[in-house]
Amino acid sequence: VTSTVVQRFSAPRPLKQLTVAVDGYANSPDLGGTLRLEVAPRGEAVIWSTPSSGRHNGRLTLEIPEEGLHGDAAKVPGGLQDFDVRVVLRSISGVERGDTACASFGRLSIHAR
Repeated sequence: VTSTVVQRFSAPRPLKQLTVAVDGYANSPDLGGTLRLEVAPRGEAVIWSTPSSGRHNGRLTLEIPEEGLHGDAAKVPGGLQDFDVRVVLRSISGVERGDTACASFGRLSIHAR
């Protein structure tokens, strides 16, 4: 089972720095749960992502390298201005333990310049 939450963002000009973080929980060893944080240009394929590993409880942070946002090595021609942040929760085991979730998240934060 996979659940994806998408939050769309627009900046008045192309970004020079971007850090995305989510406070979450995932228990892969016992319950098969994973948490993944993804960033993609609006409506396009994911370029940057970071997964949780093992038993994760706390902040999962994805820092986009400055060189990936602008300059000759930019991953998005013209710079990243309109983008989607995705939080993906996944259970591969089908195991449930009462009220205990295999993966969850509570707060999403974006720091951009």
